[in-house]
Amino acid sequence: MILGFDRAAILLLLAISAACAPKPIAMDHAERDLLSKSEAVRVVYYTPPDFKVPPGTMPLIMFGALGGAIAAANMEQSQGQQTIKEYDVQDPIIQVRRRFAPQVGVLLNVDVSGETSPRQDDDLDSLKKEFTQGYILDLKTNKWGIFRNPFQTFHYVGYQGRARLIRASEKKVVWQGVCDLEETDNDNMPHITEFEANNGALLKANLDKLAASCADELLKQLARNETTR
Repeated sequence: MILGFDRAAILLLLAISAACAPKPIAMDHAERDLLSKSEAVRVVYYTPPDFKVPPGTMPLIMFGALGGAIAAANMEQSQGQQTIKEYDVQDPIIQVRRRFAPQVGVLLNVDVSGETSPRQDDDLDSLKKEFTQGYILDLKTNKWGIFRNPFQTFHYVGYQGRARLIRASEKKVVWQGVCDLEETDNDNMPHITEFEANNGALLKANLDKLAASCADELLKQLARNETTR
């Protein structure tokens, strides 16, 4: 009975997460023409959300349906922050930025310059206060962590990232790309303890793969936008 409730709570969290996921936005031809006249694109990125790990084995039924989902989320937050601190896990968006941003400059034929420190707030009003003209390429990790399908016993690493091109003067998102990826191993079916072994070596390797794949996926989406011109 408790196992079934745990699964229901996890499914509720997954449904909420899916509903909040960003969607791709294509750039129209008029905006692309404006962008081609821009001298440079400024790249910014943000601090990541909490790293997610599966909640512990505490029975969640004692919290009620919604309370159980909230309790699970709180446990994920605490355990996740401990994981990235203990194993010194780097936000994948840093690698995404290094791989994707230079290719944006090549594809769009604009100069790209970036910041070396993450920002806290990705609100468009906050960006407008500092950037009054030109274009901004902002990159953000939306979700990352170790996950478990509620109907399976093994774990996998997942990553969701977002890239936006913003016209600063109008606070307008003129293009948005997203990646939502999983690094699964159905043959070895690793348990969470294997991701924690050797100072998190397997976890870091999986996140590196996902970061590279995310950068490539974002570039494909932007290039697809170019082919429709």
